Amino acid sequence: MKVKANNPEHHQQVAEKPRVRVLIVDDEANAREGLKDLVESWGYEVMTAPDVRAAFDTVKRFQPVIIITDLKMPENDGMALLHLLKEEKFLEHTHVIVLSAHGNIETAVECIKTGAEEFLTKPVDVARLKLTIEKISKRARVYEEMLLLRDKVRKLGTFGKLNGSTPKMKAVFKQIQVIAPSTAPVLITGESGTGKELVAKAIHQNSKRNQKSYIPVNCAAIPESLLESELFGHEKGSFTGAIHRKEGCFELADAGTLFLDEIGEMNADLQSKLLRVLEDGSFRRLGGTQELKVDVRVIAATNRNLDEMVDEGSFREDLFYRLNVFTIKLPPLRERTEDVPLLIQTFIEEFNLKNDRNIKGIAREALNLIKKYSFPGNVRELKNVIERAVIVSTNDVIEPDDLPETLTSKARKAPVVEFRLGTTMEEVEKQLLFHTINYVDGNKTKAAKMLDISLKTLHNKLNKYKSI
Repeated sequence: MKVKANNPEHHQQVAEKPRVRVLIVDDEANAREGLKDLVESWGYEVMTAPDVRAAFDTVKRFQPVIIITDLKMPENDGMALLHLLKEEKFLEHTHVIVLSAHGNIETAVECIKTGAEEFLTKPVDVARLKLTIEKISKRARVYEEMLLLRDKVRKLGTFGKLNGSTPKMKAVFKQIQVIAPSTAPVLITGESGTGKELVAKAIHQNSKRNQKSYIPVNCAAIPESLLESELFGHEKGSFTGAIHRKEGCFELADAGTLFLDEIGEMNADLQSKLLRVLEDGSFRRLGGTQELKVDVRVIAATNRNLDEMVDEGSFREDLFYRLNVFTIKLPPLRERTEDVPLLIQTFIEEFNLKNDRNIKGIAREALNLIKKYSFPGNVRELKNVIERAVIVSTNDVIEPDDLPETLTSKARKAPVVEFRLGTTMEEVEKQLLFHTINYVDGNKTKAAKMLDISLKTLHNKLNKYKSI
């Protein structure tokens, strides 16, 4: 078989491609060299071998990503090479394309079962061969990126599931290292879904209390009438339905850590009782007379602006200052987009294990769609997107079709931005500006038109908020 590269466009199309390594195995010199010229013209690094023995020696030195082998050769044939590669476990990272002028269904099935990626008949359909190599190369790049990201995750995995390599996240990691050994209260701030509880767990796990209890309480998820009992416990008969004495979370967390999420939702009476525990470690159970003492480190978190709540009188100033000994502010995902590939790989590995899948990574097209999305739900929303993609994917990489419609351009609608009652107008305007600009992919002219303001006004507002 004589194949010549006669399309000058090949060079132009693949000039920017990484040099994927390809080994061609054929006993016919003309066919071998003709195929080599063709594949090289597509931008690949190519070596050749005339027989199975030479091919296997070259595999060990050259470590090709793709092997294109003729099926019928003197002595050992392409099937022998396949079996040898399989026995030596090279097929785990090497993809084999088998060529044959005498192909039939039975032979093709046998090759695929043994581990071949594709079976093509001679004379070779050049377009199909090119497409097959491109598909394999694409998957190989995804796999290499996955290995790099996995290595990065291991290196950055100091704080459990909390990952990131951007300057803002490195600053958070440094704060955790400084804060963790102390016993002082910590206040964690940030939008919903940014990972506040992960930070709280990291502080506890890196503290001297890490062998004691870590008790999380979501103040917004428990009815106001039950929250006091949940935190401080109650005595038998203290209210209707209190048929037994109950220890509260402060007692359960004695010598450990108590995490109070959504602290801004706590009412004024409970705020007073919490302040007392923070000051001297003492409290009484609901309906009780006995003074109890505990040694608990309190970590609180909120997505609200406690400074403004203090000014409005809805949050005690003295409690705020008592909690605010150390403050960690978590950035939203849109301010750390460089971490998105790292987070995606972390979630893929987590959900592979959970769902018994073997997704190797994410296709570049799908990654670009994710990067364009504003993620108002932050890391939590990204995690849900990847969990769904891992479950529904029918390939070994996540493709655009595996993503929800909110992320795909063909069904992309303006995301809904929600604000909690009590959010300042300045914060509403700031978030609306940045979400709109993200939605139009950074096109400020489009953003100004959508917001019905002049481009100059938009620039002035952006400069104002970037300086805050």
